Amino acid sequence: MLATAAACGFVLGTRGMHDALVAQSMSPHCSRAAVNVHAGEQPTVSIAVCTGSSCESRCNFNSVVAFEALAAGESTAVSVSEINCMNMCKRGPAVRIVADDLVATVDERMSELEHKRTAFQNVATMARVEAVYGVARSIADGSNRDAYGGFCVTLHGPLPPSAM
Repeated sequence: MLATAAACGFVLGTRGMHDALVAQSMSPHCSRAAVNVHAGEQPTVSIAVCTGSSCESRCNFNSVVAFEALAAGESTAVSVSEINCMNMCKRGPAVRIVADDLVATVDERMSELEHKRTAFQNVATMARVEAVYGVARSIADGSNRDAYGGFCVTLHGPLPPSAM
């Protein structure tokens, strides 16, 4: 099985061939911040969920409760926080992954628009919540590998003041 991660510039022949950290460190396209995030230490990872009235009323699904249920059932250090508004009302519920107080994006798991806005959008189903939580858990445990393969993490800076 071949899995290609073009944004990281490597090809894995089999799952057992290289672990995600070796493949990531060989990649010239992963940012230096992405490589150093896990240099011998576990980052503090949180999932910031928009709870603005427009995001909350977009569907009957409550993303905050779903993320909290996943976090409660595991020992991984992923916390869930509520953010009043991320100004993405038409594409909500919106969710950001925050690693060591910096907003993180994952090219291989985000659309171009999500990457530009540094948030996962339309997180309105349990499948979508599980996928985003899987990415956050993988960042927290330092593997940078979820059910879909390896990925690179790019850190952007702290949450905008309007989202705190």
